[in-house]
Formats: sequence, structure tokens, C-alpha cells
Amino acid sequence: MARAIDGAAAEADAVTLAFAAVVAEMCLTPGPLCDRGTQALQRLETVDARVRELAAGARRVAEGDDALADVMPSLVAGIGQAAAGAGEVSAGASASSSGGNGAAVGAEELSQGAAQLDQGAADLSSRLDEASAQLPTYSDDDIATLSTVVAEPVVVDAETPRSGIQSIPLFTMIALWLGAIVTAIALQAVPTRRLLSGTGSLTIAGRGVVATIAVCAGQGLVTAAAVLLAVEVTPLEWVAFVSAAAVTGAVFGLANHGLAAAFGGAGRLAAVLIGVIALAAGLASTVPPVISGIAAALPTAAATALLRGTLTGDVAGVAPALIGLGLTAAAGFALAFAGVAARRRLRSLPT
Repeated sequence: MARAIDGAAAEADAVTLAFAAVVAEMCLTPGPLCDRGTQALQRLETVDARVRELAAGARRVAEGDDALADVMPSLVAGIGQAAAGAGEVSAGASASSSGGNGAAVGAEELSQGAAQLDQGAADLSSRLDEASAQLPTYSDDDIATLSTVVAEPVVVDAETPRSGIQSIPLFTMIALWLGAIVTAIALQAVPTRRLLSGTGSLTIAGRGVVATIAVCAGQGLVTAAAVLLAVEVTPLEWVAFVSAAAVTGAVFGLANHGLAAAFGGAGRLAAVLIGVIALAAGLASTVPPVISGIAAALPTAAATALLRGTLTGDVAGVAPALIGLGLTAAAGFALAFAGVAARRRLRSLPT
């Protein structure tokens, strides 16, 4: 009996060691499966300890039998010890049964975890197959082309604008517009000494704007020549810019002369307001859209485009700018004629 129990104890030890190795492999990847395996191993180790206790009790029983054969007077004591040993055997057997049940439960959970792991591996394999099917494929020619494109750097030829090219046209335009306002104030818009003469209103208006046009065109020449000292330009650009400034000055002078002749002080105030709007729109990019729209429709916008086009080579923008300045000149002369005609009618009324 003791030998059988010793053999069972040895077998339980072997099973416990084998199961411990399995749990160690499972715990290489921490997770719920590792935790369950560890719990089952602890139960199995408890059972193994109880089996070893059972084997020890059996050996004590065997030793008691030998002692009984040798020492009969101590039979009663030996029987008592045998009864105690039997109780321990019974307790060990019960513990062994409980441990066996725990081991069975742990084995079942291990089986379920393995099945889930197998299902997860199958899902991963399926997803990898789907992903590989969606990967683009390239021919040898495509691969060669892509390799060439990736290997070669992107080269962008961008010419840096010269300093002052954007600001000089704006400030030149503002200077010419202010000069035209001052000229219109200094020179009499409608010569009163000619109103009662027999000369026609058209002729009077034409003679009246000649001095303003000449002065403002001269301002354009001087202003352009002065501002070009601050920027590097070619001789052709110099001539084009100076000529455009002279034309712009003449048109601005005619426009301000017409405003003063037709509306008097209100016309001069309107001219100042035009200059303020043009300056605000030119200097700030965050002006309200209404201001930007008004500035784009003013004659100052066409003048700026003409001056900038002479420095940047924007030929496409020069023609519309010239048309805009031509319309401004026509409107200025029409206002000057209207002012002369209105003043002559007032002079001719009976008092």
C-alpha cells in the first residue's frame, strides 16, 4: 500500500512539473489564459502536496505494522496511531479529489482559450489576405519610373521680385493724386474773366485744363525719376515708368480739375476721399470687401496697374489700365465742360 501511494505521489509530482512547464509557455504572452493556467497550477500543486502527505502517512502505517509485529504490548497504541493515520489518509484523499476537480476545470478553460486563440489566428490570417489583395501592384516599367521620380529632387525656378517693385507704383500713384489735388486748388478751375466772352464753353474748358495737365504731367516726370533712384531698373523700364507717370499725372490733373470745376469744394473733398481709400486699400490687405471693391473701381487702381506693369513686364495688364485712364480723362474733361457751362448760365441770368 505504501509503495502504491509513493508511486502515486511521484506521478503527481511529474504531472505537476509538466503542467508548470505548460503554464510557463502560456505566460510568455500575458493575458487571461495565463492567469487561468496559473490558478490551475496552484490547485494542482496543492493536490500534489496532499498526495505527498498521504504517502508519508502510508509509510508511517507500514512502520506501525512492523512495530506491531515486533512489539505486541504497544498494539493498542499502534492501533490508535493507525486510526489517526487513516483519518489523515481520508483527508488527503478528499483534498486530492478536490484538486483533481480543479485541475479538470483548469484543463477545460485551457482548452477553451486555445480554441479562442485559434479563432483569432484565423481572423488575422483572413484580414491579412484582404489587405494583401488591396495592395497596388506595379509593373517593372512603373517601378523604374517611380524610382527615377523619387530619386530626382524637385527643382523650382522662382525669381525673387526686386525690392520696391510692388511698393513704388503705389506710392508714386498716391503722390501724383495728391499733387493733382494741390494743383486743382492752386489753379482756378473755371476762369471767370472768360465766362462772359464770346468764346464757346468747350473752348474755355479746353484752355482751362491745359495748365493743369502740363503741371501734373511735369509732376509725374519728376516724381518717377526720383523714386526710381531707389530700385534697379533697365533703361527701357525707366523710360516706360517715367512715361506712364507723366500720363498718369496728366489724367489725375484733368480728373481733379473736372471735380473742382463741376462741384467746387465738394469735388475737392471727394478727391481727398478717393486718395484715402486708394491708400488704405493699397497698404492693408485686411480692409473690408466694400472698401476693396470701391478702390478697384477708382481711377487710382488703373494708374497703379499701369505703373506696376511697366516694371514687372505685365503687358496684359497695361492695356486695360490705359483704357481706364482714358475713360477717367474723358470724364474729367466732361466735368470741366459742365462746370463752365453751368457758371456761364448763372452769369447770364438777369439780376
